Amino acid sequence: MANIKSQIKRIKTNDKRRLRNKAAKSEIKTRVKLALRAAETGDERAGDYLRLAVKKLDKAAARGIIHSNQAANRKSALMHKAALLQAAPGSSTLEEQEAESAAVTPETTAPQARGRDRGRAERAERQALRARMPRRGRRAKGQEMPDEAGELEAGEDAPGQLASAAGEESAAPAGAEEVESDK
Repeated sequence: MANIKSQIKRIKTNDKRRLRNKAAKSEIKTRVKLALRAAETGDERAGDYLRLAVKKLDKAAARGIIHSNQAANRKSALMHKAALLQAAPGSSTLEEQEAESAAVTPETTAPQARGRDRGRAERAERQALRARMPRRGRRAKGQEMPDEAGELEAGEDAPGQLASAAGEESAAPAGAEEVESDK
C-alpha cells in the first residue's frame, strides 16, 4: 500500500473506475447478445434492442470506457450481423449466412463499399479480371505444350535450352574466386 496521500486517493479512484468500466463493458456485451438473439429469432422488438446496444456503445465511447474506433467497429459488425440475420431468417446459423454472403461475385458487390469491405471488393475484382485474361509466358489452361520434336515456332527455345542458359548465367565470375583465395 502506498504511503503518499495523493497516491492513496489515486488507487481509490482507479478502483472505482475499474469497477465502473467492468460493469459498462458487461452491459455492452449483454445488449449486443440480446440484439443478435432478437434478430435471429425474428423478434418484433429487434430494432429496439439494436438501438439500445448502439446507444450503450456510443455512451461507453463518450465516457472513455472503450475507444471510439472500437465502438465504431463493434457497431458496424453488429449492424452487419443483424442485417444478415434479418434478411435470411430461413438459415439456422450466422456462419451459414456469412458463407452465403461471401459467395457473392465481384459483379454484384456494392460499388460504394467502405473500409475493409472496399479492399475486399477491389481484390475480388482484380482476381476476376486475372481469371479472364490469359497469362503471359505460360500456357493457358486448355492449351497443350508443344513437343520437343519440332513443333516449336521460330525464336522459341526448347525447355532444356532454357535451363542450360539459366545455369550459365548463375555461375560466379572467375575474378570473385581469386579475391576469396587472397584472404
